[in-house]
Amino acid sequence: MFAAKGMHHANTKSSKPVFIDAFRNYGIPLQIHTDNGAPFEHINSLGRLSKLGVWFIELGIKPVYSDPSHPEQNGRHERMHRELKAEATKPPGYSLQPQQRKLNAFVKEYNELRPHEALDMKTPASVHRRSDRTYPETIES
Repeated sequence: MFAAKGMHHANTKSSKPVFIDAFRNYGIPLQIHTDNGAPFEHINSLGRLSKLGVWFIELGIKPVYSDPSHPEQNGRHERMHRELKAEATKPPGYSLQPQQRKLNAFVKEYNELRPHEALDMKTPASVHRRSDRTYPETIES
């Protein structure tokens, strides 16, 4: 998990800076598998692409979407999300700042301290390798 950021609104304007930071720190992935919620999909647009999805393509990232109402197609992510909600949002922080501290603590534990069965009981931080694809500060048309 590269980031968990508390936001007032789940939209491209709020989420794009989080992706930029993640891409600068970890490199550009080949693809991103997302659900069908905001800000990742726009139901009424061509190819279901939101502004964020178009930006991913401009960066050379293939957006991959789960089919609507099929969370099992992205099971690992759904499980992580369930754990995140249980451990970092119940009870919620009384404002965005204490909530962000809870999210940061979860990310650290999830990535660096908690072994994962799917990773042969290793931590994600111990097996992840930065992408060789660096974030371009400008995108050429």
